[in-house]
Amino acid sequence: RGADYAIYFADGEGRELPVQIPGETPSWSPDGGWLVAKSCRPDCGLWLTRRDGSGAAQLTFNGGDGLPAWSPDGDKIAFSRPADGGLDIFTVNLDGGNLLQLTTAAGNDTLPVWTPDSQQIVFRSARNGVWQIYVMNSDGSDQRLLIPDNVGGNDDWAVDRMSIKKDEG
Repeated sequence: RGADYAIYFADGEGRELPVQIPGETPSWSPDGGWLVAKSCRPDCGLWLTRRDGSGAAQLTFNGGDGLPAWSPDGDKIAFSRPADGGLDIFTVNLDGGNLLQLTTAAGNDTLPVWTPDSQQIVFRSARNGVWQIYVMNSDGSDQRLLIPDNVGGNDDWAVDRMSIKKDEG
């Protein structure tokens, strides 16, 4: 709760638009009409807000929840949450129901990114002592190492440029 963050909108000219939404680590809905972000207003957790700043609704009630990622089909939010001494990946429906813990490995699992078909989640994990990239089904099953090299502490790895192919053989 110590820091105040706000999400600002700007037009193509670089001018700030009048809408400010308190929060950090935002993720847009696939249609661009909603935003999910970590916020404390007044209770901490993940909050849903319309693009114009109206309709704010608290989605989760854990102040450690962060780094949300909206599924491309618009049905779920994946996010990181402190659990068992580290960070794990969870999903939740847009009404706050069906909270599901997807990862339970020792260490930190964080930065979830959905595949375009909403069937899998790619994430960064330090479960082996170094940051690596894993992929799992959207229900948490079939977790497997995708990139074994140490990807470092940089949060800017580009999953949107990776192609993930399911091996049918």
